[in-house]
Amino acid sequence: MTFQDDPNLKRKLQELESEVQRPSQSTPFGTESESSFDGTQAALKQLQPVFERFKLWFNDLPPAGKILGLVIIGGIVLSLLNTVFKLVSSLIALALLSGVVFVLYKVFIAPKSDS
Repeated sequence: MTFQDDPNLKRKLQELESEVQRPSQSTPFGTESESSFDGTQAALKQLQPVFERFKLWFNDLPPAGKILGLVIIGGIVLSLLNTVFKLVSSLIALALLSGVVFVLYKVFIAPKSDS
């Protein structure tokens, strides 16, 4: 039996070709990142007027106010970074501690439960 003689194979091939040519309803591979990129662009467009108002307000400040504002904003940014670094280091320490506890369990407790 060859491919040319089997009508069932021809029908399946035609169905597959029509399915490939038809626009799919699910997102193809790689478009998830594009759609999230579009969402990020939309969010940035919504934040742009807020940023423009902030720039206008900041430019209206006197020079001493600008310096004070930069110092305060810098302090807030450094505080947030410090918090993020502490959180990450806590998570790493927790992972290491759980690994040590697991190894101790396997070495000391698990062999006793087998006997």
